[in-house]
Amino acid sequence: MNTSTKMWLHISVFVLAVLLGTFGEPVEAKRFKHHKKIDVMTRNLYIGPHISSFLAAQEDPELLPGLGRQAYYEIVNPDFNYRAKAIALEIAKKRPDVVALQQFYKVYKDKSDFLTDPLDNIDFITGEITPNAINPAFDYLQLFIDELMAFGLNYYVASSQELTDAELPALLDEGLCDIRFTDRDVILVRKGVHMLDPVAYMYDIRFPFIFPAPAEFSDYVDSLVIYFSRGFVAADVKLRGNKYHVVNTHLETRLEALGPLAQFFQIGQAAELIAAINDWPKPVILLGDFNSLPEDPIIPIDEDNTIIPPYKLLQMNGYRDVCASRLNRRHAQGLTICQTADLSDTISELYDRPDLIWVKNMPYSWAFRTMGPIFTPAACDRPPPVSTLIPNKAVYWPSDHADVSAVSRIPIFN
Repeated sequence: MNTSTKMWLHISVFVLAVLLGTFGEPVEAKRFKHHKKIDVMTRNLYIGPHISSFLAAQEDPELLPGLGRQAYYEIVNPDFNYRAKAIALEIAKKRPDVVALQQFYKVYKDKSDFLTDPLDNIDFITGEITPNAINPAFDYLQLFIDELMAFGLNYYVASSQELTDAELPALLDEGLCDIRFTDRDVILVRKGVHMLDPVAYMYDIRFPFIFPAPAEFSDYVDSLVIYFSRGFVAADVKLRGNKYHVVNTHLETRLEALGPLAQFFQIGQAAELIAAINDWPKPVILLGDFNSLPEDPIIPIDEDNTIIPPYKLLQMNGYRDVCASRLNRRHAQGLTICQTADLSDTISELYDRPDLIWVKNMPYSWAFRTMGPIFTPAACDRPPPVSTLIPNKAVYWPSDHADVSAVSRIPIFN
């Protein structure tokens, strides 16, 4: 070793020692286990209608049955049987250890007496008594598990949580019906991966969709409220001798139509999430649809208050976006949204990446503490079209979101 090489080696060791000493990290925390790989994937399955679909009912509640019809057929038309097959094929190709899935809906449908018995039709929508629609029309989760099994894949539910559970009247081709939508977030793990201590958490902060009661309801209530509930599911995963705490969430949208202060809902949910898992042993792998982007700005409201979007809030609390850390990031942007609403466009329309995988493997908040190599294939840039699997179908994409997958080697510190 020549003199110049020795000098740079000594300088490098000195700088590393200063950095570690500056942040006062205990000696014990510098030691870590040999890191083995864990493969994870996150995917928003896409329900169809967005909250904005119902905004017209705030001005004219009599439109509600027509809007319910629109929502129902938006869900049914991009036939999930075919989409599930395409997503199952993605999983068959990658065979991740853990899959985080959002918008795993179950839909119920029954004949409605909306016009003849208004009181019976407002009970569930106002949070009282029982729902009217109790007969399942279709269940995304069961359909998806069936498709996985068809590919010879053995995955099981490690943790799940029912979220928004809302019922609406819908004027369908068969007549007036009550349609009930139940949202779920789910973590699947493949056979051979051990799962412990499942957790299901509902955020206290939830967006209330409020609109005046139709004339038929005016003798009973002034307004109707649907709460859009969000939360997270989690489980401890033991794999190749290591233990990981895996979390899946779907935060509220920015609700831009309601102004910048409406971001309070997603920011409050992100703060709840961080507080709830803050004391969990590391490493934590956090996956999901965060409805927040790296470029989302910090917005000052006044001298004492500032809007800090979820992406930056997670960064400030020591979480690292593995897509931004991936070894092959020069090849792709990792975009995940959005295809056209009916999934029929043959040209990809992806433009942003709110679907994220975060890692935190230290109890400290310094971003560089998450060490690599963290390798995240940008598979989201080329999602497989359904049309390659099922000819003569109008639907082309598996979802309006693309998936994100990561093959990560995460040091586990003592």
